[in-house]
Amino acid sequence: MSHHPASVEVLDSVDRLLHGLAALGVLGALATGVVAESPALAAAAGLNHRVVRAAHGAFGAAAVAAWVLHGVRLCLAWLGGESTWGLMPRWRDLGAFGRALGWGLGLARERPAWGRFSYRERVPYGLQLVLLPALAGTGWLVAHPAWGVGLLGAQGLVQVAALHAAGGALLVPVVLWHLFFAHGQPGALFWNGAWIHGRAPWWRVERLRPGWARELGTSVTPVAGAAATVDVEALLDRGNRAAREHRWTEAEAAYREALEVYPGYAQALFNLGVVRARAGDRRGAREALESFVAKDPFGPAADRAREVLRQLGEEDESRG
Repeated sequence: MSHHPASVEVLDSVDRLLHGLAALGVLGALATGVVAESPALAAAAGLNHRVVRAAHGAFGAAAVAAWVLHGVRLCLAWLGGESTWGLMPRWRDLGAFGRALGWGLGLARERPAWGRFSYRERVPYGLQLVLLPALAGTGWLVAHPAWGVGLLGAQGLVQVAALHAAGGALLVPVVLWHLFFAHGQPGALFWNGAWIHGRAPWWRVERLRPGWARELGTSVTPVAGAAATVDVEALLDRGNRAAREHRWTEAEAAYREALEVYPGYAQALFNLGVVRARAGDRRGAREALESFVAKDPFGPAADRAREVLRQLGEEDESRG
C-alpha cells in the first residue's frame, strides 16, 4: 500500500518571493500603463501624470528585478546539476493542447494526465521570459526620449513606443491565461493559496496533476505532523466493513480519520456523506456530499452523490 502526504510543496520560500515580486510588477505595470501613456486620460481621471509614469516605471523595474533574480537562480541550479528546462515551451505542447481540446469537446474519453508542468504553465512562462526584457528595453527608451531619438531617430522612437504598447497588450492575455489555470480551473476554485504558503493539498495534485502524482509516489516528504504512516485505504476498508454491518458511528469515525490523514480524499468523503444520510444526520450528510461534488464534480460517484442530495432535499420538503 502506498502512503500519501497531506500536501506537497509547490513553491519554496524563494519561489514565493520571486512570484510575489513578479506579480506586483506585472500587474502594477499593466494597471498603470494606459494612463502613463496618456496625459489626457490621467487628467480626466484626476491623476498626476508624472506620478503615474513614475509608478509605472517602478512596477516595471520590480518585474524586471524578478526576471533577473529568477535567471540567477536558474543559473545556480544549473551549476548545481539540476535541470532548469522544465518550464520551457516545447513542440509536443501542441499535441498536449490538441488532446486537452479533444477531451474538453467530448471527443476523447480520458482526461489528460498532466505532469508537474504542461503547456498551461510553459506557454505563459516562455512568453513572459521574452516579453519582460523587451518591455523593459522599449519602456526605458520611451521614458528617456533624448536617448531614444539619439539612438533611433524620432521616427524610430515612435515605432519603439508602438512596440512597447503592443507588448503590454500581449502581456494581458498571457497574465489572464496564467491566472485562469492557476486559480480558475476546476478543483482549484475558489482560492488557490499555494503562491502564499507554497503547498498544495494532495487531493488537488492527484486530481489536477495525476501524472505528477504518479511520479511523486511515496517519495514526497509529508508536512510536519501529518500521520502518513497510517494507511488511508485500510481506514476506508474499516469504515466500509462497519457500514455494511450498519455500525454507522464506527464507520463515520473511520472515514473521518482517513480524511484527517488524507484531506480531500474523495472516496472517504463520499462514503462519509452516505453513512451520515443512513444514520439520519441529514445536515452532516449534505455537508460531506456537497464538499465531495465540489472537489470531484465529474467523478464516477458524482451523479450518485447528487442523487442522494436530491433525495435529502425532497425528504426535507415533505417534512416541512
